[in-house]
Amino acid sequence: KAPMEPGKVIRSDERNADTWNALRTPDPAYTTKFDRPGFKGTAMTPTYLYRRATEVFGPAGKGWGYDIDKIFMVPAENPKVVYVQVTVWYLWPESDDRFGNCHIGKVTHVGGNVLERFRKINGETRAVGYDDEAVKAAVTDAVGKALSLIGMGADVYMGLFDDNKYVREANDIFDQTDVERPSEQGAAARNA
Repeated sequence: KAPMEPGKVIRSDERNADTWNALRTPDPAYTTKFDRPGFKGTAMTPTYLYRRATEVFGPAGKGWGYDIDKIFMVPAENPKVVYVQVTVWYLWPESDDRFGNCHIGKVTHVGGNVLERFRKINGETRAVGYDDEAVKAAVTDAVGKALSLIGMGADVYMGLFDDNKYVREANDIFDQTDVERPSEQGAAARNA
């Protein structure tokens, strides 16, 4: 399957996948490959996800947004992990009246992050403090995962960005649009 042009919607009798198809292919310039022990893949820049949501649904707080439902820790010895449950809401783009009587879609997801920082000291791994950004990172993770339920960046989650040819095709599509993209120097620095 070829990458979708940003904002292009495939019309079908069902129309259920219109939003999904409009959001599924992220601009490769806002993705980064990562490889850490036991897990590798492609990450999307959170601010890019928020920009795409704004392009499709309207300004944050008016066309889309999120509510933090719950912040919790699962009891575990090490490491301590914080989880956040969020509900992302968005105005259904098929609505006739965007700011009056319209349908509001809602999706809920959980994100998490390690709360403690660890360091090897005399050959032992020990907790050396707390990450004061852990909750914020867990919220970012949860919002991104919730947006994925309506198609945001689905091509990444489905493994299509593991295929270099697919990514080149996606780059070609975004190069031909008027969509603002980071400089090649900036993209190279992120992927270094």
